[in-house]
Amino acid sequence: MSMLFKVPGPHLADGVMFEYIVVPDDQDDATAEAGWFKSLPEAAAAADAAKVPVPDVVGDDAPATRAELEQKATDLGLKFDGRTTDAKLAERIAEALKG
Repeated sequence: MSMLFKVPGPHLADGVMFEYIVVPDDQDDATAEAGWFKSLPEAAAAADAAKVPVPDVVGDDAPATRAELEQKATDLGLKFDGRTTDAKLAERIAEALKG
């Protein structure tokens, strides 16, 4: 049995999003022709060479980080300090964006 890799995919290791399958050894050649690789570094290098878009580790539906909130507030000219909670800062940003 062999574990083969393809990039991108739903799993994360060493900063690389990948997919894997386990196949009998006699199917290695057929799966290699279909774009599967015997190691994760090989799969990542092939994806990079082919310019395959790799999704961000953090999804678009993830909440904003404190750094992102602070950057947006600064861009909008909003006042805040270390005592301003993330929720309050997000609320001020939303109000400023509404106009």
